[in-house]
Amino acid sequence: MDLFTSGMTDNQKINDLKEKYKKLLEVDQNGKGKFNLIKGAKKDYGNCVLLILPNVTESGFMNADYEKDTLMCILDEYDISNYIICYAQPSKVYSASRKEVKKSRPLMNDLIDIVQPKVIVAFDEVSAELFMSQKPNIINDHGCIVCNYSNIPVLLTFNAKYYVTRTGYEDDTYKKSILKEDWDEISKIYKSLIKE
Repeated sequence: MDLFTSGMTDNQKINDLKEKYKKLLEVDQNGKGKFNLIKGAKKDYGNCVLLILPNVTESGFMNADYEKDTLMCILDEYDISNYIICYAQPSKVYSASRKEVKKSRPLMNDLIDIVQPKVIVAFDEVSAELFMSQKPNIINDHGCIVCNYSNIPVLLTFNAKYYVTRTGYEDDTYKKSILKEDWDEISKIYKSLIKE
């Protein structure tokens, strides 16, 4: 469910955040199709994992259906049901620069203040940079806590697209082992911190 259209108009913090996103995206008053930026349920506030994807696209949810399906399958397989999904850089461009992402830090601070997650998972190095002063090395740091942000552990993993993109030098078995390694750890931390 899109938090901006889920009947939460009475919440001033949500309204303020919505206005900031509107300004950033330069959308019209109706916000037609453009507020599909944060997904989750209000009941999970204070008891969830915040999943931060690299950036939003024209469609409002990831780059393609196969990415969305891959992410949903991962969450289902690892029994992660209390989650909020958002974007590191809510721009209409697919590849946001590091500088653009860092401009989103105030928005992320506001979102974290509202959602109060127990754990944060950053999908790729760019998303993790919202919380770090320097770029992490995903090859060495994936599946690990890369920092604590306001006492919230931030874990780094690959973008969902990575697992379904064919490359000449990495086979499916290798990618499956990376996915298992990362999500076993994420699931363990999730289960230790979140009450379902």
